[in-house]
Amino acid sequence: MRQERFSRTSLRDSMRSRSKQSPPSDPDNVGGTVDSTVMELDENNELKQKQRSCGAVFGGIRVDGAFVEFLMKLIGFDIMDKFFLTCKQELLNLQKDFEIKKRTFNPANGQNIVIKLPPMVRKIYEVNYKQQLQLKVENSEYGELVKLVGDNLHIDVEIVESFYTIVAEQITSHLVKILYAGTTKDIKTLVLAGGFANSVIVQNAIRKKFPDITVLMPTDPELSVMQGGVLYGYESSPILYMKAKYSYGIAIAMPYNVHEHNDDKKFSADGVPLCADLFHRYIEVGEEIRIGEFVRSGAIFINRKDQRYLSVPIYLSTVASPLYTSDNTCHYLGRIRITLVSNRKENSQITIKMALTYTELIVEVTDEGSGRTVRDVFLDSPVD
Repeated sequence: MRQERFSRTSLRDSMRSRSKQSPPSDPDNVGGTVDSTVMELDENNELKQKQRSCGAVFGGIRVDGAFVEFLMKLIGFDIMDKFFLTCKQELLNLQKDFEIKKRTFNPANGQNIVIKLPPMVRKIYEVNYKQQLQLKVENSEYGELVKLVGDNLHIDVEIVESFYTIVAEQITSHLVKILYAGTTKDIKTLVLAGGFANSVIVQNAIRKKFPDITVLMPTDPELSVMQGGVLYGYESSPILYMKAKYSYGIAIAMPYNVHEHNDDKKFSADGVPLCADLFHRYIEVGEEIRIGEFVRSGAIFINRKDQRYLSVPIYLSTVASPLYTSDNTCHYLGRIRITLVSNRKENSQITIKMALTYTELIVEVTDEGSGRTVRDVFLDSPVD
């Protein structure tokens, strides 16, 4: 939901004057992932999601990983491993120090970065190897590019810049797939959000890769996500449409067809042969959905006259129309249960409706024989 929160606070305002033919994409560079979505601002200043939100694990965490690998090569895997396992508070301080330097690092100014090396790293090394850590650093493969002055580790621009090489390539490659997809080729604007968006290297890599696309960024890209969440609490209407991430439906039983159904799905109710576990779709993957609005309803009927409750299994699927809910493309989300009163009108239908929010699936079940309605909410993604 991060992209929607950011879009609420920044995207709509920054794009009011842009045409409908130029939908913006907003990569959200927060934490360990880069999340992206494509939004379109229509003539009524309403935001529509043009492509399903997607993400990949190559955000700032990849730069962190490159920094850790550098420390292990410089000081030794065994020493750093022992430090990581036994010095949690000092490790946290090291991470915070590097996080600040990571976001503000600009190779253009030619300045080395200085990281305060936790004293316990020196202590663990010198206790284990009986020599000064200073000698280890001076004789490392990095030569003059790294210097240890007291507890301060001076790292040359060239080395720090190499931390970003892979992640910058991954981010731009990810954007290429989005920007040149069939339905999103007309994108003319990128809006960056999240803490890692502060990185000059990331900004420059994107601008260099896409010279014909305007790259925008809010004044404080990190806070823009949180601010959007607050504003969304007051006004949730601006982003009205989204693309369904999956197909959503229920498991039902239908009259058994020897030519279409598997024998192991066959059972009988009141002497009628039926097929179990059929996927009955209400929302199709990729379908444009008005957020919070029930898109359609469907009717089912009970198959036992003495039935006193109905428990409806809810499923999602990664494909448009699976045959069975037991297919490997389907994931069970849960059940919604409605009590069937004894004086309900016989042979009355049960109506089921579904709607999507940003992160949830809403299911409503109504017994038309009694007027009783129940509603429940499920996660809109597979449950791990």
